[in-house]
Amino acid sequence: MLSSIPRGSYQHNTSLHQLFKRLEPKWNSDIVFDHNSIKLKSGFSSFTNDRLNELWIDISKSLKLYRWDHVPELTIDISVTNYLDFDDKSFKFFIQNVFVRLISLKNLKLRFSTCHKITDQTLRNLSLAISMRLIHLQRLSIEFSNCERITDIGLKWFSQNLGKRLRHLSLNFSLSEKLTEIGLKVLSKNIARYHHHDLHHLALDFSYCNQVSDRGLMVLGTNLGRSFKNFKNLTLNLSDCNKITDDAIKHFGQKLKIGLDKLNLDFSNCDKITNKGVKEFSFEITRNLKNLKDLILRFSDCQKITEEGLEVLSRDICENMKDLTSLTLDLSECRNITDNHRAKIYKDIKNSLNTLQHLSLPARRSYDFEALMKLASKFN
Repeated sequence: MLSSIPRGSYQHNTSLHQLFKRLEPKWNSDIVFDHNSIKLKSGFSSFTNDRLNELWIDISKSLKLYRWDHVPELTIDISVTNYLDFDDKSFKFFIQNVFVRLISLKNLKLRFSTCHKITDQTLRNLSLAISMRLIHLQRLSIEFSNCERITDIGLKWFSQNLGKRLRHLSLNFSLSEKLTEIGLKVLSKNIARYHHHDLHHLALDFSYCNQVSDRGLMVLGTNLGRSFKNFKNLTLNLSDCNKITDDAIKHFGQKLKIGLDKLNLDFSNCDKITNKGVKEFSFEITRNLKNLKDLILRFSDCQKITEEGLEVLSRDICENMKDLTSLTLDLSECRNITDNHRAKIYKDIKNSLNTLQHLSLPARRSYDFEALMKLASKFN
């Protein structure tokens, strides 16, 4: 049974962590409660839907007993094992028993990756619950990576009904083989339509979604560049999306004319990207985003990029982005870029950008970083 909680013990300053402490005697073998987070312990093969539903009921009872409707932040991580029998029905049960108690929630993180029985219906139920119940939500982080039944229809439903006050939105659908450029298009369209006034931070992870192609990235760039005026931070991971080409990254760079402070793009192992694409992309973003403070670009393991591409990219950055304080250029594992050349570029950037407080040019995994710095010291 759930630990006894004296009704007279309620205090307005009771933290969610204190409330979770009441649940630990029953659940400490299965669940980690840490301040505002709930995490299923790793290594389970027997944690069934019935057991998980029992957890939701206990949390709901505790929240109700404490009249705790002002929880500001919650993290739930149910993504530790392939054996978890977690499906749409269980997720709906979670929404009905926990979400209804969290009407003042401002920060929500949900991680339900590798749940192979979850479908588009869960995304629909989640977005409806957010729009109807969590009206004060400002920061939302959702991970449904490697949930193989999620499709473009789920992204459409999800993005149509999100809360209207979001300032930070992070979505991870990596390893979702049924997602295509249509999903990325409709997602970016709806985000631009409903959140262009308030959204400051957007992070999208579609890595290893092999059906995402050029058109999706192009439309994403168009929607972001056309709609967002207060946008400050963009993170996009399309690594291992092998249909992305030079045309797409050029177009994306052309359209990205917004007042960003931080840009983080990952095109690692997109093997159709060449020097031509890198040079055209470099030309566009270094002239459109001159006031950028923090830039992270990853083209690791793109074997068609050579020293010529890295040379142009670094030169454009040095000539046009004079306000940068942090720069990461990851072209590690590009076999046509030698460690000598990478060390020279490192030295050139250091000498050109006096504002830099952080600079990283990762070497090949087989190469020691300290050795690379010794090489760099040889270039005057």
